[in-house]
Amino acid sequence: MDALGINWPGLLTQVISFLILFVLLKKFLYAPVVKMLEDRSEKIKSSLETAERVKQEAEKTTEVNESLMTKAREESQALISEAREQAKKIKESEMAKSKEQIDNERKRALDEISSEQEKIINNIRSEFSGLAIAAAEKIVEREVDEKNHDQIISSFLDKAKKIKN
Repeated sequence: MDALGINWPGLLTQVISFLILFVLLKKFLYAPVVKMLEDRSEKIKSSLETAERVKQEAEKTTEVNESLMTKAREESQALISEAREQAKKIKESEMAKSKEQIDNERKRALDEISSEQEKIINNIRSEFSGLAIAAAEKIVEREVDEKNHDQIISSFLDKAKKIKN
């Protein structure tokens, strides 16, 4: 192989040197780099898992928040509706009280008017009866003839009309 230009002791020395270098590099350089890359890969996997877990928790929190917001909106709408109903009831109650007061005042006024009418009628009756008695006294005092009788009745009726008006 000398004809080919191969130097066996040099080749053997280079192969042994290469193998020693290969073993040393594998042991001292390749293994730590691979371990470092595996550690880095594990960290990335862990980070991705944590990120996914955080994402899921965030989605759950968002869903919970949305449900709470929906519930809060529903409760506020219910409170608003309840307040409107209470306001309506209070309004109706106050209207009923006002109407009752108005009816009571009207009834009291009508009672007063009726009472006043009765007083006036009683006064007219007493005056009318007084006039009738006075007319009867005059008739009795005078001599009653037809002419005097007609005169007394017409004067009595005239006085009654004046009192009535």
